Amino acid sequence: MQRVEHIDYLKGFAILMVLLGHIFIAKAPAGMHYPFCEIIYSFHMSLFFFVSGFLAYKTNQIKEKGIVFFIKKRAISLLTPYLFWLFIAPYFIKNSYPTNIGELMSKFYFIPNLNYWFLPLLFIFNIIYLLYHKLTMGGGKNQEFKIYCLICFVGISTGLICKQYYIVVYTIYFASFMFGHYLSKYKLLELFIEKKYIYGSSAIILCIMWKFFPMESNGNNFLSLANLVALFICSYTSCIVFYVLFKQIHLAKPFKWYLSEMGKYTLALYLLPLFFFTKNFEWTNNYTHALINIEALGIAIVQSFIAYGIAKIIDEIPYIRTLLLGKR
Repeated sequence: MQRVEHIDYLKGFAILMVLLGHIFIAKAPAGMHYPFCEIIYSFHMSLFFFVSGFLAYKTNQIKEKGIVFFIKKRAISLLTPYLFWLFIAPYFIKNSYPTNIGELMSKFYFIPNLNYWFLPLLFIFNIIYLLYHKLTMGGGKNQEFKIYCLICFVGISTGLICKQYYIVVYTIYFASFMFGHYLSKYKLLELFIEKKYIYGSSAIILCIMWKFFPMESNGNNFLSLANLVALFICSYTSCIVFYVLFKQIHLAKPFKWYLSEMGKYTLALYLLPLFFFTKNFEWTNNYTHALINIEALGIAIVQSFIAYGIAKIIDEIPYIRTLLLGKR
């Protein structure tokens, strides 16, 4: 597949936001709130899933190579590195392994935090996407929209009725994934969101949400109804704003290079810092928010360059790159 330049920029930006989010969560003392962190957590994972959905349409090859090929390809790229960094790497590098069935099952903790939950969830999204593709084949746009609404309705209703609110969060992420799919598939939708009044109103709504309805990035309030509504609104508006921004903006060459290169190795930048860069200090009340933001950004950029360098080396070694990074 020919690379789409602004999508690489968007991927690079999204993974930088993920790194920043992880740093805030790892180093922030319990109960402390950082406005910049709350802004990041209102959109960074939705943006990541949005890009994944955009690329899913470009690369699905379901018609050409069939269902088995699609599932095998996604399993290799997502589940192979997931299982390696979850079980094999801790054993050989940290001499850490589960000693009983309880510890083993806890490894599959499926809640967004400092673990690898993104990979199996994205694999599940791809399986649902495969089912969606089969159900809507030949049905036209109306059929696609009906099935999409049905999936979202079932997900949100199940989460609310069963009081499993992370299912609602995952459904919002899936909605972002499918938004990326539609934007990739339908040129008219892309032209629509690029209209100044759509893009501008989305930016205004997003800024209003950040200012007056900040999201709780951790704790029980993360799953409150108000937070879930804020996440839904910020997910869609941020995808519109950042997609159009990175498509139309003229970046200086160093920024182009950084975002484009990091965008090519997002999985490595997601996996390696989570495994190697452990929590070694906490910010205190003596740190100003401005200082914390600057320090967090600096740490994230350093982490990204280290992970990028390691990924470039791994990328040259057949089989190892598949095992560690899911690349063929």
